[in-house]
Amino acid sequence: MITKNVEKKKMSKGKKAGIAVLCIVLVVAVLVSSFLIIEYVDIDSDKYTDEQHLQRVTKLAEKRYLSPDSPYGYTDMKIYPVYDENEKLRYFLIDFEPNGYVYILINKKSGNVLSQYLGSRSMYTRDSHDNWVNSHPRKPRTWQRYRYWNSDEPYPESGWKYPGRYHDTVSEVNENGDYIAYIDSHFKVARIGDERRYMLMNDYTGDYIPAVKRGNKFLNLVSMQSFDLLENNQWENVPYSDIGFNVYYDL
Repeated sequence: MITKNVEKKKMSKGKKAGIAVLCIVLVVAVLVSSFLIIEYVDIDSDKYTDEQHLQRVTKLAEKRYLSPDSPYGYTDMKIYPVYDENEKLRYFLIDFEPNGYVYILINKKSGNVLSQYLGSRSMYTRDSHDNWVNSHPRKPRTWQRYRYWNSDEPYPESGWKYPGRYHDTVSEVNENGDYIAYIDSHFKVARIGDERRYMLMNDYTGDYIPAVKRGNKFLNLVSMQSFDLLENNQWENVPYSDIGFNVYYDL
């Protein structure tokens, strides 16, 4: 009888140990599954409203640009939504004080852990020049206004000078004939107030054109000239900005 009781106790302890191991395995499986769901399943940016995107970008931007240990040296910022030609929110513009700016791209998807080897894991990507500003805080990014021009056309009015920044272009100059380099955003320089801001991508070149609407046309804020919206977004000889987005530059 004593032997049988001992064996029953051993079996009981074995069952308890087995149940404990099974519970641990189940807990680990749940945790791993949760990790995979969170880290490997893409999150569609369309699930968020425009206001939610603004709140998310504001939180990330405050941490990156206005925290005490930030290398940028900005004292304040203002964030604007920027739309594509289909009136869809696709970007944000952050204007900084005392000067400076950065454009933010809203990625279609984010959250995939594998994307760290392919590109951004964030839903929001900074434009490429922001990384240069981070590395050279005493040398702010600059841009110039320019227009395409060829010698068969009348020479542009005063305020523009040949040669320009690129081949067959004229660039904006001041009263002394010196080229003007801006350190604030295209919209801030153009003194765009409450108007809706646009960023149009040229499908012909892959370049970006900051613009605002003027009637049934767009005003190009790089050249300050009006242009029509084309069905295929393939403009030739339409000035563009130096904006670009590198998938590794998370906000």
